[in-house]
Amino acid sequence: MISPEIRVAIRCPNCGAGLDILGGGRITTHICPYCSSALDATENYRLLETYTGMPRAQSPLAIGMEATLDGVSWTIIGVLTQEERDGVEVWTWVDHLLYSPTHGYCWLTLEDRHLILTRRWRKGTSPQFIGAAAVERAEAPPTASADGERFRYYETSTSRIVSIEGEFTWRPRPGDRETAVSLLGSSRMLSFVQTARETEVEMSRYPDQAAVWAAFGITDPPRPADLHPLQPRPDTAQGGDIGTFVKWGSAVFAVLSLALAVVFDLDGGHVVLDQIARTPFALPVPLEATGRRTQLILRAEIEENDWAQLEPALSDPEDQPVFETSREVGIYSGHDADGAWSEGSRFTAISFHPRVSGVYEIALDPPETGYGEAETGVARDIAVQVTVREAQSWPMPAFLLGLAFAALAAALHWRALRGSGVRFDGSDWEDDE
Repeated sequence: MISPEIRVAIRCPNCGAGLDILGGGRITTHICPYCSSALDATENYRLLETYTGMPRAQSPLAIGMEATLDGVSWTIIGVLTQEERDGVEVWTWVDHLLYSPTHGYCWLTLEDRHLILTRRWRKGTSPQFIGAAAVERAEAPPTASADGERFRYYETSTSRIVSIEGEFTWRPRPGDRETAVSLLGSSRMLSFVQTARETEVEMSRYPDQAAVWAAFGITDPPRPADLHPLQPRPDTAQGGDIGTFVKWGSAVFAVLSLALAVVFDLDGGHVVLDQIARTPFALPVPLEATGRRTQLILRAEIEENDWAQLEPALSDPEDQPVFETSREVGIYSGHDADGAWSEGSRFTAISFHPRVSGVYEIALDPPETGYGEAETGVARDIAVQVTVREAQSWPMPAFLLGLAFAALAAALHWRALRGSGVRFDGSDWEDDE
Protein backbone atom coordinates (compact mmCIF):
# COMPACT_ATOMS: atom_id res chain seq x y z
CA MET A 1 0.00 0.00 0.00
CA ILE A 2 1.07 3.62 -0.53
CA SER A 3 1.23 5.87 2.52
CA PRO A 4 -0.98 8.97 2.35
CA GLU A 5 1.61 11.03 4.22
CA ILE A 6 3.05 14.11 2.52
CA ARG A 7 6.46 13.40 1.01
CA VAL A 8 9.31 15.48 -0.33
CA ALA A 9 9.05 15.68 -4.10
CA ILE A 10 10.79 17.23 -7.09
CA ARG A 11 9.86 17.80 -10.70
CA CYS A 12 11.64 15.96 -13.46
CA PRO A 13 13.71 18.55 -15.37
CA ASN A 14 12.96 16.68 -18.60
CA CYS A 15 9.19 15.98 -18.51
CA GLY A 16 7.99 17.96 -15.49
CA ALA A 17 6.49 14.95 -13.70
CA GLY A 18 6.40 15.01 -9.91
CA LEU A 19 8.84 12.53 -8.33
CA ASP A 20 8.74 11.52 -4.65
CA ILE A 21 12.05 11.42 -2.79
CA LEU A 22 11.91 8.21 -0.74
CA GLY A 23 15.34 6.64 -0.56
CA GLY A 24 17.46 8.29 2.12
CA GLY A 25 20.88 9.88 2.03
CA ARG A 26 22.77 7.26 0.03
CA ILE A 27 20.77 7.77 -3.17
CA THR A 28 22.89 8.97 -6.11
CA THR A 29 20.60 8.44 -9.11
CA HIS A 30 16.89 8.92 -9.75
CA ILE A 31 15.34 7.45 -12.91
CA CYS A 32 12.09 9.15 -13.90
CA PRO A 33 9.43 6.44 -14.46
CA TYR A 34 7.60 8.67 -16.97
CA CYS A 35 10.35 9.70 -19.40
CA SER A 36 13.21 7.38 -18.35
CA SER A 37 15.56 10.27 -17.65
CA ALA A 38 18.49 9.69 -15.29
CA LEU A 39 18.85 12.46 -12.71
CA ASP A 40 21.88 13.13 -10.50
CA ALA A 41 20.55 13.10 -6.93
CA THR A 42 23.86 14.46 -5.62
CA GLU A 43 23.72 17.62 -7.79
CA ASN A 44 20.22 19.01 -7.40
CA TYR A 45 18.71 16.36 -9.68
CA ARG A 46 20.30 17.64 -12.84
CA LEU A 47 19.59 15.71 -16.04
CA LEU A 48 22.28 13.16 -16.87
CA GLU A 49 20.75 11.37 -19.85
CA THR A 50 17.48 9.94 -21.13
CA TYR A 51 17.03 6.27 -21.94
CA THR A 52 14.67 5.53 -24.80
CA GLY A 53 12.73 2.40 -25.62
CA MET A 54 12.79 0.92 -22.13
CA PRO A 55 9.85 -1.41 -21.30
CA ARG A 56 7.99 -1.01 -18.02
CA ALA A 57 8.54 -3.56 -15.27
CA GLN A 58 5.85 -6.24 -15.07
CA SER A 59 5.08 -6.43 -11.36
CA PRO A 60 2.11 -5.86 -9.03
CA LEU A 61 4.49 -3.94 -6.77
CA ALA A 62 5.18 -0.27 -7.49
CA ILE A 63 7.40 2.53 -6.27
CA GLY A 64 6.03 4.14 -3.12
CA MET A 65 4.34 1.02 -1.77
CA GLU A 66 5.06 0.37 1.90
CA ALA A 67 5.00 -2.74 4.05
CA THR A 68 6.08 -3.93 7.47
CA LEU A 69 8.08 -7.14 7.17
CA ASP A 70 9.33 -8.91 10.30
CA GLY A 71 8.61 -5.76 12.29
CA VAL A 72 10.56 -3.44 9.98
CA SER A 73 8.93 -0.74 7.82
CA TRP A 74 10.06 -0.77 4.17
CA THR A 75 9.27 1.38 1.14
CA ILE A 76 9.80 0.42 -2.51
CA ILE A 77 12.06 3.13 -3.97
CA GLY A 78 13.37 1.55 -7.19
CA VAL A 79 12.53 -1.17 -9.68
CA LEU A 80 14.89 -3.04 -12.04
CA THR A 81 13.99 -5.62 -14.66
CA GLN A 82 16.78 -8.13 -15.26
CA GLU A 83 17.12 -10.58 -18.11
CA GLU A 84 19.28 -13.65 -18.69
CA ARG A 85 19.62 -15.29 -22.09
CA ASP A 86 20.96 -18.70 -23.06
CA GLY A 87 20.46 -19.29 -26.74
CA VAL A 88 16.74 -19.03 -27.41
CA GLU A 89 15.84 -19.30 -23.72
CA VAL A 90 15.13 -16.10 -21.81
CA TRP A 91 14.59 -15.66 -18.06
CA THR A 92 13.24 -12.39 -16.69
CA TRP A 93 12.78 -11.19 -13.13
CA VAL A 94 12.05 -7.90 -11.36
CA ASP A 95 14.19 -6.54 -8.53
CA HIS A 96 12.49 -4.06 -6.18
CA LEU A 97 14.85 -1.92 -4.10
CA LEU A 98 13.44 -1.47 -0.59
CA TYR A 99 14.49 1.22 1.88
CA SER A 100 14.09 1.43 5.65
CA PRO A 101 15.32 4.42 7.68
CA THR A 102 16.45 1.97 10.39
CA HIS A 103 17.66 -1.02 8.36
CA GLY A 104 18.98 0.46 5.13
CA TYR A 105 18.41 -1.26 1.80
CA CYS A 106 17.41 -4.69 0.58
CA TRP A 107 16.04 -6.34 -2.55
CA LEU A 108 12.64 -7.95 -2.99
CA THR A 109 12.80 -10.00 -6.18
CA LEU A 110 9.80 -11.28 -8.11
CA GLU A 111 11.11 -14.37 -9.93
CA ASP A 112 8.78 -16.86 -11.60
CA ARG A 113 6.03 -15.40 -9.38
CA HIS A 114 8.05 -16.15 -6.24
CA LEU A 115 9.18 -13.40 -3.85
CA ILE A 116 12.79 -13.55 -2.62
CA LEU A 117 14.34 -11.22 -0.02
CA THR A 118 18.03 -10.40 -0.48
CA ARG A 119 20.49 -8.29 1.51
CA ARG A 120 24.18 -7.59 1.31
CA TRP A 121 26.14 -10.00 3.48
CA ARG A 122 28.75 -8.33 5.64
CA LYS A 123 29.54 -11.05 8.21
CA GLY A 124 32.13 -12.81 6.09
CA THR A 125 32.26 -16.08 4.18
CA SER A 126 34.74 -18.87 3.66
CA PRO A 127 36.09 -18.54 1.02
CA GLN A 128 35.68 -14.78 0.76
CA PHE A 129 34.56 -14.90 -2.88
CA ILE A 130 33.81 -17.45 -5.60
CA GLY A 131 33.81 -16.18 -9.17
CA ALA A 132 32.63 -17.76 -12.40
CA ALA A 133 36.22 -18.62 -13.37
CA ALA A 134 36.67 -20.57 -10.13
CA VAL A 135 33.51 -22.54 -10.91
CA GLU A 136 34.82 -23.38 -14.38
CA ARG A 137 38.07 -24.71 -12.89
CA ALA A 138 36.37 -26.70 -10.12
CA GLU A 139 36.22 -30.49 -10.42
CA ALA A 140 33.42 -30.74 -7.86
CA PRO A 141 30.60 -28.36 -6.94
CA PRO A 142 32.17 -25.48 -4.97
CA THR A 143 31.09 -25.03 -1.38
CA ALA A 144 31.20 -22.16 1.07
CA SER A 145 30.23 -21.49 4.66
CA ALA A 146 28.68 -18.44 6.28
CA ASP A 147 27.07 -17.87 9.64
CA GLY A 148 27.53 -21.55 10.54
CA GLU A 149 25.64 -22.74 7.44
CA ARG A 150 27.16 -24.77 4.61
CA PHE A 151 26.30 -23.83 1.03
CA ARG A 152 26.78 -25.89 -2.13
CA TYR A 153 27.05 -24.61 -5.68
CA TYR A 154 23.73 -24.17 -7.47
CA GLU A 155 24.18 -22.01 -10.58
CA THR A 156 26.03 -19.23 -12.37
CA SER A 157 23.96 -16.58 -14.12
CA THR A 158 24.91 -13.54 -16.19
CA SER A 159 22.09 -11.03 -16.51
CA ARG A 160 21.60 -7.55 -17.94
CA ILE A 161 19.34 -4.66 -16.99
CA VAL A 162 16.46 -4.09 -19.42
CA SER A 163 14.43 -1.47 -17.53
CA ILE A 164 14.99 0.94 -14.63
CA GLU A 165 12.87 3.36 -12.63
CA GLY A 166 13.14 5.00 -9.24
CA GLU A 167 15.99 5.74 -6.84
CA PHE A 168 19.28 3.88 -6.56
CA THR A 169 22.51 4.06 -4.59
CA TRP A 170 24.53 3.81 -7.81
CA ARG A 171 23.96 4.76 -11.44
CA PRO A 172 22.36 1.81 -13.26
CA ARG A 173 22.11 1.82 -17.05
CA PRO A 174 20.20 -0.38 -19.48
CA GLY A 175 22.49 -3.16 -20.63
CA ASP A 176 24.61 -3.21 -17.46
CA ARG A 177 25.63 -6.79 -16.71
CA GLU A 178 26.34 -8.75 -13.59
CA THR A 179 27.46 -12.32 -12.98
CA ALA A 180 26.23 -14.12 -9.89
CA VAL A 181 27.56 -17.43 -8.57
CA SER A 182 24.84 -18.80 -6.29
CA LEU A 183 25.23 -21.49 -3.64
CA LEU A 184 22.28 -23.12 -1.92
CA GLY A 185 22.16 -23.84 1.81
CA SER A 186 19.58 -25.49 3.99
CA SER A 187 17.30 -22.44 4.04
CA ARG A 188 19.17 -19.60 2.36
CA MET A 189 21.08 -18.82 -0.83
CA LEU A 190 24.53 -17.24 -0.83
CA SER A 191 25.46 -15.30 -3.99
CA PHE A 192 28.81 -13.89 -5.07
CA VAL A 193 27.99 -11.03 -7.45
CA GLN A 194 30.43 -9.33 -9.82
CA THR A 195 29.70 -6.24 -11.94
CA ALA A 196 31.91 -3.88 -13.92
CA ARG A 197 32.14 -1.67 -10.81
CA GLU A 198 32.44 -4.00 -7.83
CA THR A 199 32.04 -7.39 -6.24
CA GLU A 200 29.68 -8.06 -3.37
CA VAL A 201 28.19 -10.94 -1.42
CA GLU A 202 24.44 -11.31 -0.95
CA MET A 203 22.23 -13.57 1.16
CA SER A 204 18.72 -14.50 0.03
CA ARG A 205 15.84 -16.19 1.79
CA TYR A 206 12.32 -17.33 0.95
CA PRO A 207 9.80 -15.32 3.01
CA ASP A 208 6.21 -16.14 3.82
CA GLN A 209 4.70 -15.34 0.43
CA ALA A 210 1.15 -14.64 1.56
CA ALA A 211 2.36 -12.42 4.41
CA VAL A 212 4.56 -10.29 2.13
CA TRP A 213 1.87 -9.84 -0.51
CA ALA A 214 -0.66 -8.94 2.17
CA ALA A 215 1.76 -6.48 3.79
CA PHE A 216 1.99 -4.59 0.50
CA GLY A 217 -1.79 -4.65 0.13
CA ILE A 218 -1.86 -7.06 -2.83
CA THR A 219 -5.07 -9.09 -2.55
CA ASP A 220 -4.71 -11.18 -5.73
CA PRO A 221 -0.99 -11.95 -6.13
CA PRO A 222 0.43 -14.05 -8.97
CA ARG A 223 0.58 -17.73 -8.10
CA PRO A 224 3.79 -19.68 -8.82
CA ALA A 225 3.54 -22.59 -11.21
CA ASP A 226 6.73 -24.32 -10.03
CA LEU A 227 8.73 -24.69 -6.84
CA HIS A 228 11.63 -22.36 -6.13
CA PRO A 229 14.93 -23.92 -4.93
CA LEU A 230 14.63 -21.89 -1.71
CA GLN A 231 11.02 -22.92 -1.16
CA PRO A 232 10.29 -25.53 1.54
CA ARG A 233 9.15 -28.80 -0.07
CA PRO A 234 5.76 -29.92 1.27
CA ASP A 235 6.37 -33.53 0.14
CA THR A 236 9.91 -33.75 1.49
CA ALA A 237 9.69 -31.35 4.39
CA GLN A 238 12.61 -31.51 6.72
CA GLY A 239 10.63 -29.87 9.48
CA GLY A 240 13.22 -27.17 10.16
CA ASP A 241 14.58 -27.08 13.69
CA ILE A 242 11.78 -29.34 14.98
CA GLY A 243 12.44 -31.94 12.28
CA THR A 244 16.17 -31.89 13.01
CA PHE A 245 15.49 -32.26 16.74
CA VAL A 246 13.13 -35.20 16.15
CA LYS A 247 15.60 -36.87 13.78
CA TRP A 248 18.58 -36.66 16.11
CA GLY A 249 16.43 -37.35 19.16
CA SER A 250 15.16 -40.52 17.49
CA ALA A 251 18.71 -41.55 16.64
CA VAL A 252 19.82 -41.07 20.25
CA PHE A 253 16.84 -43.04 21.61
CA ALA A 254 17.50 -45.78 19.05
CA VAL A 255 21.07 -46.16 20.29
CA LEU A 256 19.97 -46.12 23.94
CA SER A 257 17.18 -48.64 23.32
CA LEU A 258 19.42 -51.02 21.40
CA ALA A 259 22.10 -50.71 24.08
CA LEU A 260 19.47 -51.50 26.70
CA ALA A 261 18.38 -54.52 24.67
CA VAL A 262 21.97 -55.78 24.68
CA VAL A 263 22.16 -55.30 28.46
CA PHE A 264 18.88 -57.17 28.91
CA ASP A 265 20.07 -59.95 26.63
CA LEU A 266 23.23 -60.36 28.70
CA ASP A 267 21.15 -60.55 31.87
CA GLY A 268 20.33 -64.26 31.77
CA GLY A 269 18.75 -64.31 35.21
CA HIS A 270 19.77 -67.14 37.55
CA VAL A 271 19.52 -70.90 37.11
CA VAL A 272 17.07 -72.70 39.42
CA LEU A 273 17.29 -76.07 37.67
CA ASP A 274 19.93 -77.65 35.47
CA GLN A 275 19.60 -81.42 35.27
CA ILE A 276 19.78 -84.26 32.79
CA ALA A 277 16.89 -86.68 33.20
CA ARG A 278 15.59 -89.64 31.25
CA THR A 279 12.00 -89.66 30.12
CA PRO A 280 9.51 -90.08 31.58
CA PHE A 281 10.25 -87.64 34.40
CA ALA A 282 8.66 -85.03 36.66
CA LEU A 283 11.12 -82.54 38.16
CA PRO A 284 10.47 -79.92 40.85
CA VAL A 285 11.19 -76.31 39.85
CA PRO A 286 11.41 -73.78 42.73
CA LEU A 287 10.44 -70.31 41.47
CA GLU A 288 10.39 -67.09 43.49
CA ALA A 289 10.49 -64.23 40.92
CA THR A 290 6.79 -63.83 40.16
CA GLY A 291 5.88 -61.72 37.16
CA ARG A 292 9.40 -61.93 35.76
CA ARG A 293 10.35 -63.71 32.59
CA THR A 294 11.31 -67.34 33.21
CA GLN A 295 12.72 -69.62 30.54
CA LEU A 296 12.59 -73.40 30.22
CA ILE A 297 15.30 -74.83 27.95
CA LEU A 298 15.19 -78.47 26.81
CA ARG A 299 18.09 -80.21 25.07
CA ALA A 300 17.27 -83.63 23.63
CA GLU A 301 20.11 -86.14 23.54
CA ILE A 302 19.46 -87.45 20.03
CA GLU A 303 21.78 -88.65 17.28
CA GLU A 304 22.54 -87.00 13.95
CA ASN A 305 19.57 -87.02 11.55
CA ASP A 306 17.17 -87.92 14.37
CA TRP A 307 14.17 -85.92 15.49
CA ALA A 308 12.03 -85.93 18.62
CA GLN A 309 8.60 -84.48 19.38
CA LEU A 310 8.90 -83.12 22.94
CA GLU A 311 5.65 -82.44 24.82
CA PRO A 312 6.57 -80.74 28.13
CA ALA A 313 3.90 -79.84 30.69
CA LEU A 314 4.36 -77.38 33.55
CA SER A 315 2.09 -77.16 36.61
CA ASP A 316 2.11 -74.57 39.38
CA PRO A 317 2.38 -75.18 43.17
CA GLU A 318 -1.39 -75.79 43.29
CA ASP A 319 -1.07 -78.47 40.59
CA GLN A 320 -2.79 -76.23 38.05
CA PRO A 321 -1.45 -76.40 34.49
CA VAL A 322 0.68 -73.46 33.40
CA PHE A 323 1.25 -74.78 29.89
CA GLU A 324 1.27 -77.96 27.84
CA THR A 325 2.95 -77.68 24.50
CA SER A 326 4.63 -79.66 21.75
CA ARG A 327 7.98 -78.81 20.22
CA GLU A 328 9.94 -80.70 17.57
CA VAL A 329 13.72 -80.77 17.73
CA GLY A 330 16.07 -82.37 15.25
CA ILE A 331 19.60 -82.20 13.95
CA TYR A 332 20.41 -83.02 10.33
CA SER A 333 23.59 -83.12 8.25
CA GLY A 334 24.82 -84.44 4.94
CA HIS A 335 26.73 -83.73 1.73
CA ASP A 336 25.64 -82.39 -1.64
CA ALA A 337 27.22 -80.74 -4.66
CA ASP A 338 28.06 -77.67 -2.58
CA GLY A 339 29.76 -79.70 0.16
CA ALA A 340 28.82 -80.58 3.71
CA TRP A 341 25.74 -79.06 5.31
CA SER A 342 23.94 -79.18 8.63
CA GLU A 343 20.73 -77.69 10.02
CA GLY A 344 18.35 -77.89 12.93
CA SER A 345 18.92 -77.90 16.67
CA ARG A 346 18.65 -80.19 19.68
CA PHE A 347 17.35 -77.25 21.75
CA THR A 348 13.95 -75.70 22.29
CA ALA A 349 13.03 -72.90 24.69
CA ILE A 350 9.74 -71.83 26.26
CA SER A 351 9.25 -68.54 28.12
CA PHE A 352 6.56 -67.85 30.71
CA HIS A 353 5.81 -65.56 33.67
CA PRO A 354 5.05 -67.32 36.98
CA ARG A 355 2.03 -65.86 38.76
CA VAL A 356 2.83 -67.28 42.22
CA SER A 357 6.01 -68.35 43.96
CA GLY A 358 6.60 -71.92 45.07
CA VAL A 359 7.59 -75.30 43.69
CA TYR A 360 6.42 -75.94 40.15
CA GLU A 361 6.72 -79.26 38.33
CA ILE A 362 7.97 -79.92 34.81
CA ALA A 363 6.90 -83.27 33.34
CA LEU A 364 7.90 -84.93 30.10
CA ASP A 365 6.73 -88.29 28.76
CA PRO A 366 8.78 -90.41 26.34
CA PRO A 367 8.67 -88.46 23.08
CA GLU A 368 7.89 -89.73 19.62
CA THR A 369 11.18 -90.00 17.75
CA GLY A 370 12.15 -90.76 14.20
CA TYR A 371 14.99 -90.79 11.71
CA GLY A 372 15.55 -88.45 8.81
CA GLU A 373 12.44 -87.36 6.91
CA ALA A 374 10.14 -90.01 8.39
CA GLU A 375 6.75 -88.47 9.12
CA THR A 376 5.94 -90.92 11.92
CA GLY A 377 8.08 -92.32 14.68
CA VAL A 378 7.94 -94.41 17.80
CA ALA A 379 7.83 -93.34 21.42
CA ARG A 380 11.03 -94.12 23.27
CA ASP A 381 12.92 -92.98 26.31
CA ILE A 382 15.63 -90.38 25.72
CA ALA A 383 17.83 -88.25 27.92
CA VAL A 384 16.88 -84.58 28.10
CA GLN A 385 18.82 -81.76 29.71
CA VAL A 386 16.39 -79.47 31.55
CA THR A 387 17.47 -75.91 32.40
CA VAL A 388 15.25 -73.28 34.02
CA ARG A 389 16.32 -69.65 34.40
CA GLU A 390 14.15 -67.19 36.30
CA ALA A 391 14.15 -63.37 36.61
CA GLN A 392 15.41 -62.96 33.08
CA SER A 393 15.36 -59.55 31.40
CA TRP A 394 13.58 -59.64 28.06
CA PRO A 395 15.44 -57.69 25.38
CA MET A 396 12.72 -57.82 22.72
CA PRO A 397 10.66 -54.74 23.78
CA ALA A 398 13.78 -52.56 24.00
CA PHE A 399 15.04 -54.03 20.73
CA LEU A 400 11.76 -53.33 18.91
CA LEU A 401 11.62 -49.84 20.39
CA GLY A 402 15.18 -49.23 19.20
CA LEU A 403 14.27 -50.42 15.72
CA ALA A 404 11.25 -48.10 15.69
CA PHE A 405 13.36 -45.08 16.69
CA ALA A 406 16.04 -46.06 14.16
CA ALA A 407 13.42 -46.36 11.42
CA LEU A 408 12.01 -42.93 12.30
CA ALA A 409 15.47 -41.33 12.29
CA ALA A 410 16.32 -43.02 8.98
CA ALA A 411 13.01 -41.93 7.43
CA LEU A 412 13.52 -38.32 8.48
CA HIS A 413 17.10 -38.38 7.24
CA TRP A 414 16.02 -39.90 3.93
CA ARG A 415 13.33 -37.26 3.52
CA ALA A 416 15.88 -34.55 4.27
CA LEU A 417 18.27 -35.97 1.69
CA ARG A 418 15.45 -36.37 -0.82
CA GLY A 419 14.32 -32.80 -0.19
CA SER A 420 17.87 -31.56 -0.67
CA GLY A 421 18.17 -33.55 -3.89
CA VAL A 422 14.92 -32.13 -5.24
CA ARG A 423 16.05 -28.59 -4.41
CA PHE A 424 19.23 -29.11 -6.44
CA ASP A 425 17.39 -30.51 -9.47
CA GLY A 426 17.61 -27.10 -11.14
CA SER A 427 21.37 -26.74 -10.62
CA ASP A 428 23.47 -26.10 -13.72
CA TRP A 429 26.39 -28.16 -12.37
CA GLU A 430 27.33 -30.95 -14.74
CA ASP A 431 29.59 -33.79 -13.64
CA ASP A 432 32.21 -34.82 -16.16
CA GLU A 433 31.50 -38.23 -17.63
